Amino acid sequence: MKKSFTIISLTLVLTMIISCFTGWSTCSVSAAENETKVYFEVPTLESWGTTKYVYCHIYNVYGGAPLKNTSFQSNAELCKKDAKTDLYYFDTASLGTIEEGADYALVFSTHDIDGNSHYTCSITFGKECLGDTVYVTGEMIENVEDSSKLEFDGAWKNNSDKFGAMAVINSTGKIVGKYFPIYQPREQIVSQFLASWAVQNADIITPEKVEGICIELGVNPADVLEQYKTDYAEQLANPENNPLIAPVETVAELLDVEPYPINSTFVVAGVSELCGELWIGDPESAPENIMDEQEDGTYIKVYNNVAVADKYQFKVVENRPDDVPIWHGDDNGNNVTFNVKSVCDVTIIFYPATNKITVTGTGVEFSSELNVESMRAVGNGYGNWLNGVQWGLTADENLMTEVSPKVYEITYTSVGKYDDYQVKFAANGSWIDSWGGVYQGSGIESEAECNSNDITIEVPYELADVTLRLDLSNYDHTTKTGATFTVTVVEHHDHVFTDTWEKDDTYHWHKCQHENCTEIKDQAEHSGGTATCTSKAICEYCDEEYGELDSSNHDLVNTPAKDATVTETGNKEYWQCENCKKYFADEKGTNEISLEDTVIQKLPPEIIKGKGQSVAEGEKKALSFTSNAAYSDFIRVELDGKTLDEKNYIVKEGSTVVTLKSDYVATLSAGKHAIGIVSESGTATTTFIVNTKAVVDNDTKSPQTGDNSHMALWIALLFVSGAGVIGTTVYGKKKRAK
Repeated sequence: MKKSFTIISLTLVLTMIISCFTGWSTCSVSAAENETKVYFEVPTLESWGTTKYVYCHIYNVYGGAPLKNTSFQSNAELCKKDAKTDLYYFDTASLGTIEEGADYALVFSTHDIDGNSHYTCSITFGKECLGDTVYVTGEMIENVEDSSKLEFDGAWKNNSDKFGAMAVINSTGKIVGKYFPIYQPREQIVSQFLASWAVQNADIITPEKVEGICIELGVNPADVLEQYKTDYAEQLANPENNPLIAPVETVAELLDVEPYPINSTFVVAGVSELCGELWIGDPESAPENIMDEQEDGTYIKVYNNVAVADKYQFKVVENRPDDVPIWHGDDNGNNVTFNVKSVCDVTIIFYPATNKITVTGTGVEFSSELNVESMRAVGNGYGNWLNGVQWGLTADENLMTEVSPKVYEITYTSVGKYDDYQVKFAANGSWIDSWGGVYQGSGIESEAECNSNDITIEVPYELADVTLRLDLSNYDHTTKTGATFTVTVVEHHDHVFTDTWEKDDTYHWHKCQHENCTEIKDQAEHSGGTATCTSKAICEYCDEEYGELDSSNHDLVNTPAKDATVTETGNKEYWQCENCKKYFADEKGTNEISLEDTVIQKLPPEIIKGKGQSVAEGEKKALSFTSNAAYSDFIRVELDGKTLDEKNYIVKEGSTVVTLKSDYVATLSAGKHAIGIVSESGTATTTFIVNTKAVVDNDTKSPQTGDNSHMALWIALLFVSGAGVIGTTVYGKKKRAK
């Protein structure tokens, strides 16, 4: 398989750095024992000022799993200081794993106390550099983006023989820096340069300059072109969206090679039902499957009246003169697989510029699902290995057992010592869906590659038990990835099985107690027990929960209906499950409701005491009214439709008694007034009357003083006064008569 790689745009990295700084600065590193850290020795150069912060920016160059992306000089790149050594360090584990056989680069940078930034050039490193220290040499080297600018050179203290200032081909075609990545193919470095600058600097990048680059890096121009086609296949397939990626023809002209191999012959090789010949890619052996070149540089082959069938498979074989044929498959390198649902012509087109293959036809269908009806181990069987069956695609002796969903196993006992046992896994009695791979040791789970090479197994014991396991539980049939296999080889022994059950979500079994032995017996699916709405069924054998919840199995408790009153709510009849706490309107638990759906609201309240009261206008008399609503439900009092201030009344229990204060009653105007006692269950209302004062005529009546309590006294005084007047008059007359 080809080593994966990440194409790094140096333009992007340098542009990001330049955008953060206005001047050129430097950075350095030192060694440490921690194998995940890289160290930096801050230079004492005056131009670097007094350091406040140190940062480390790390990125993939070639190979290895992608590291976490971080923004330049963000908190994620902040370095810590080792108090013992005064060295700054960065723990690469925060970004991922630095892997063996992969290329990486880093830039150390600082902020000084005056707010200025300084940084090193990009420095190559690999796993060997973990624990080592970068320091600033004091030498200035040419900037990749702008040859008129210089940047500080950085070097490793203990790994300067292989790593240091990263060498690149700059925008003018000049090689700057000192160290090319170790593992990245030189052809890819030239390919990246052409992708970055062949269009943007077309007036500078000439065939002569490219030729000099190829000579200096020791690469074959034809190989560079093939690398370019592979690296940028996706962009080349969409030129409108990638105008800065040079077409294959432009790159071929710069490399002074033909855009496509001269006299290459393309042949369709696949299943005999499609091609007649079984997987023959040689044009002399299968001339009927040679593809025809079209004016646009693509190659085409049409098969007429292809029969209805599933799992047609093929690849396009590129036959170069005096070279090893290249087999082209789908985007993942696997066989191109399709179904024909109705008889039709099938057209296959190959695009050499992108290595893309298309299949079209009115009845053509592509399946994204794999339907496994059977799985067998197939290989060079003899003796007890594969039960002695040689490459038997349909041999039921080697039919594997599905021990859990999409996981298949088979065990062979007393297999003799040998270093070249071969096997593949084949689905449905055909090679169409089969898996091979590389055996990495007993018990080690390895990648199962679709339609790949045979798995070669070594048995080091005189007699051994060998268990083959294929796991398709994470297999993606579209990309043909995600499958794994495990081969377990243990010295042959008598099995002694555990008394306790081993189990997973679906099965239970007894396993052999011998170390590393995978033999099992009594395997069966879980059974027994009853699932409820909140718990799965419990297997009656191994006590493992299994299956799904039973949403219809409830433990229901009935609540009878209750009428509402003025003081209490009522409810409709309902049932509640003791387990899931859900409510239902029926005893079978089929009609789920909410608790609110069961509530019958309280009856509206009434005034039960205090109706029909009256008072004279201005009279200071307290008026009491009683609502049959519960005192706890009381909200407020309203008079004539408006909320009454609480200072004007008193409220107390029994049921709800509201008394209007006498001082307030005396202020009410004459007429009928409506009072409402508002409770949570409603408003109890009634009316009362304030009678009008009597009007007095000042010409016929004495003014009212308001004090009538001594009327008898006034009458007596009147009589006394009258008697006095009469006595005086009589006395006067008698005197005059004398």
